[in-house]
Amino acid sequence: MDVFGNSIVSADWLELVNIDSVDTVMDTLTQLALEVLFNGKLIVLERQCKDQLPLGKYHEISDVLCKSSKHVPTTNIVSERDMAILDLILKLKPAASILSVEAIVLWLNNKPSKWLDSLTDEMKNKVLDEARENADSIYAKFKEREQAVKDKKMEVWKQKRDEKMKKEEKARKAKVAASNKICEFGGVWTLKSFKRNVKKYSVAGKLKAAVLAQLKFHDVVLKSNGRRELFCVTKKGKAYTLSELESHLKEVLEMNQMNESDEYENVAEDADAINEIQYNIDDIKDTVEKQKIDLQKKRDDAKRKLSNTTTK
Repeated sequence: MDVFGNSIVSADWLELVNIDSVDTVMDTLTQLALEVLFNGKLIVLERQCKDQLPLGKYHEISDVLCKSSKHVPTTNIVSERDMAILDLILKLKPAASILSVEAIVLWLNNKPSKWLDSLTDEMKNKVLDEARENADSIYAKFKEREQAVKDKKMEVWKQKRDEKMKKEEKARKAKVAASNKICEFGGVWTLKSFKRNVKKYSVAGKLKAAVLAQLKFHDVVLKSNGRRELFCVTKKGKAYTLSELESHLKEVLEMNQMNESDEYENVAEDADAINEIQYNIDDIKDTVEKQKIDLQKKRDDAKRKLSNTTTK
């Protein structure tokens, strides 16, 4: 079915898909991969064509709009031709100014030479004299416009630079604060010291602050691996309990633990072990079904947003 609800699958295609194959596992994996792939493509197509789909602003256009857009070009050939001319001029006249290039492109498109040839000698000389008199003012306006564009670009660049500097300064302060805070609770915890530190700071009544400091340090400074929710203090406005925070910290430590030696050397992965991984087809099916459900939710959310926008 296409986005309009019409069938687009031909009988020949169905026969090709239903061909018997010896490798049933590969066929199943191929089917699952195609289902996820085309569901994702469908979401992109619906987002790109939302104005032309049902509830879109161009799905049912008025007669007035049809009449007014009757002679609108259906392609961008004109623009492409202008860009080709621009490219050629830049190659032939690399030192030409923007104003000169613009004048040449407009001259080629408008073809004013035919109009000038149709004028009388007196009228033609008058038009050319006016053009010469206005040349300086036109050039001055062009320079003003050029300077205004440069100033605008410089303003945008400075704004982005300031925002970047503020963001970097904020990140540095957050790292310093997290590093200072973690020093109050025995430095960075490991799996070996986890139970000992939990017992130590629970007696002192500082366990929650210690766990939060460890999670903050792993998130801000170490950039440890883990789900985003593991480093959060709340979920949907509800604060995590102390036991949940302890569980999150333990999971983070397990996911980011180093070699058990005192030197914390990097452990090289065994390439042969990777080849021995066995995939369970049922687990893959469950994963694909979850992805399909998520994709369908995205489609439904997009349609609901479009419907709300149209209603407003």
